[in-house]
Formats: sequence, structure tokens, C-alpha cells
Amino acid sequence: MRSYNTVTRKVMVKIGNQVKTLPLEAMPQEIQKKISDIPLPPPTDAEKVADQKQDAAFRKAREKNMINRETQVGNDALNEAKVARDESRRLAVKKAEMEMEEQILLKRRITELASYARSNFYGSNVIVLGSPEEVPGWSGQWRVRGEYDAPVMTNGYTTGYKRKDWSMIMKIDSNGFIQKISEEK
Repeated sequence: MRSYNTVTRKVMVKIGNQVKTLPLEAMPQEIQKKISDIPLPPPTDAEKVADQKQDAAFRKAREKNMINRETQVGNDALNEAKVARDESRRLAVKKAEMEMEEQILLKRRITELASYARSNFYGSNVIVLGSPEEVPGWSGQWRVRGEYDAPVMTNGYTTGYKRKDWSMIMKIDSNGFIQKISEEK
């Protein structure tokens, strides 16, 4: 036996002209006992510093790995919350868009019906100004404003037309039908 490496637990032996490195466990029991009885030399300062650096590097790597795991868990939770918020916002926006589209279609329908009702009474010279407005304090009631050309009568004959304002209030009943409630000339 030439030497023993305490870190790798290998023994260097010379057999004839050859030098081999063998694990300590491959040696006979009496050699294993002799080696374990040999006092180990105290580590040098360089070995102590190297061990401390290695321990610090291991601790730092372990802490970084734990922080990375904690960060990943936290990021996963944040990502799930963000996905849920984004989906909630998307649904809220979609709902608002659908409600706005329904309101636009309703206003268009009310305008068409108001124009139709006015033109049946005054002829085809009815102009609707702007879009219907909800009547404040009256749920489901809409005011439509416009103008029409009213005939000017002289001695029973139409001598011309005069532009007049008109306003009509319409209501949506429980079945979704639109009814004329009142009209102002």
C-alpha cells in the first residue's frame, strides 16, 4: 500500500511493477482496520478555506433553489389569478358589448316605429332627430324627437308647409312590444 485518499476512500497499491487505485472495501479486513486506526492529519488552512467556500456555495445554491421553487409557486398562483381576472374582464366586456348592442337595436326599432307612426299621420315628410332618449324616472319609456312639415291651410286649401317640432313617448310592454303612449306637437 502506497497511499490512502480519505475523500474518495481509495487505496493506492503497488502490485509488481503496476500501481493501482482500489476502493478501500476491496482490500482485506486487516488492511481496512489498519487504515481506520491511522490518525488523519489535521486539515491545512487551504483545505479549510476550500471546504468553507464549498459549503457556502452549496448553501447558496440550496437557498437559490428553494427561492426559485417558492417563486415558481408564487408565480403559478399569480398567473392563475391573472388568468381568472382576465377571463372575468373578458366576460364583463362581452356582456357590456351585448347590452350596448341590444340598446342600439332597441333605439333603432323605437326610432323606426316612431317615424312610421308619425308618417302615417302626417305623410312621408317626417324627420327624426337624434336617437331615442330614456324618459327619466320612467323605466322602459323612450322619448323620440323630430320635425315634420305641417301643411299651412288657407280657406280650406294647402298653401304651403311649415316645419314643426314633434315628440313622442313610447313604452316597451312586458311582452317586448312597443306602444305609443303620448305625442306632443
